Amino acid sequence: MSIASANQTINWCPPVHRNVSPSNNPINVTLSPGFVVLITGSSRGIGLATAIAYAKAGASAIMLTGRNKDALNSAKKQVLETAALVDKVQGMQVETFACDVCSEEDTRSIANYIQAKYGKLDALILNAGKANGLVRDADGNMDWPHDASALDLSDFRQTFEVNFFSGVVAIKYFIPLIQAAASGSPKSIIWITSSSIHHYDPKFMAMGYSLSKFAAARFVEYVHEAHKDKGVTTFGIQPGSVMTDMSKYQLPEGKGWEKILIDNVNLGGALCVWLTKERREWLSGRWVDARWDTDELERRKEDILTKNLLKFRMTA
Repeated sequence: MSIASANQTINWCPPVHRNVSPSNNPINVTLSPGFVVLITGSSRGIGLATAIAYAKAGASAIMLTGRNKDALNSAKKQVLETAALVDKVQGMQVETFACDVCSEEDTRSIANYIQAKYGKLDALILNAGKANGLVRDADGNMDWPHDASALDLSDFRQTFEVNFFSGVVAIKYFIPLIQAAASGSPKSIIWITSSSIHHYDPKFMAMGYSLSKFAAARFVEYVHEAHKDKGVTTFGIQPGSVMTDMSKYQLPEGKGWEKILIDNVNLGGALCVWLTKERREWLSGRWVDARWDTDELERRKEDILTKNLLKFRMTA
């Protein structure tokens, strides 16, 4: 990105939205008939909010993955309740898969099931994530390691496994289903990343989390280049600065994060629906912030294409 910092990033496409804007409200969208979406890490938080957004927009089939069967069943109930209130699709299918997102065997099994039942995916949303573990610092506070020598390598490796490798596994096995969707389908892969990718100070941002999310954002660019001729569109997104259950229990003490994580949990899902309600090749392979104004973003389309903006590069 040619934007110097995370603070500049949020203000790049004003006005900044902390809540879902009318232009992005999924309730005002009706997706194409037969729309099939899979959302990883969707039993709670941003993933569940994204599933609910697709229910509001009238997806025909919504598939949820997570580790806990009870949490998935609760999520399914909430999605179906939303679908009933909206009443856009008769017989909406909401299916759950308790799995290990890093497991090739589990992922292949889900892909085979979708192939047999639906024959395609219109959208794949990669939301499964893990926060870095905390350590006690010299002042006695729980914080992320500030020194590379203090890293818990097992935790660091597991953060990359969940935040990056799980998405690589998902793309490997689900991209044939994305490519099998009809020509008018968005054929989209959306990877939920983070504005942490713009940070490099370990005193502010966890190293493993930031780097794994950056790897994901960069992989979005690779997949775009590799599969654009097959109609696939890819996006890395920042879903907003949201206080989720994961972040609530994995934040350093005394750093004021409660004043930073103030965005509505529904922002990311609303952006996902906006990105997939039609084909947006002009944004494919790029990084988008859910707090940006999408009307303004569309007005900048020519500039984005001409200058090849919203991609990662070294500045000099």
